[in-house]
Amino acid sequence: MRDHSAAVLLVDDDPDVRALLATALKGHGIEVLTARNGMEAFAVACIHRPALIVLDLEMPVMSGEEFRRVQRTMDEIQRIPVLVLSSRDDAPRIAERLDARACLSKPVDPDRFVSCVKSLAPALGNDSPSPLA
Repeated sequence: MRDHSAAVLLVDDDPDVRALLATALKGHGIEVLTARNGMEAFAVACIHRPALIVLDLEMPVMSGEEFRRVQRTMDEIQRIPVLVLSSRDDAPRIAERLDARACLSKPVDPDRFVSCVKSLAPALGNDSPSPLA
């Protein structure tokens, strides 16, 4: 296990969404890990133990909802907070049922997204943009 406790795991099957959100986070000095579905997210989360998981609900292989149900039963990653990010109309209700810390609707404003991430995991990065951004 590597310590990435100051990283965010972005789990979304859309490469454009992953790229946009990763760029926004990296611009604020936040380390980013990515996964294309729930199965990949398990591998990444168990190895790296990120500070926060940003989770889409609708993905192939394993949905975000399925991921979260299993995550909550796994001692090694169950305490990692989750931010649901989805275009589904019922996403807030599902996020609440899954005990997610927050829910944002797609498309999301990158600044609002970064602000929400920082509020959920204050140990992430600082407020100044990365010099490489």
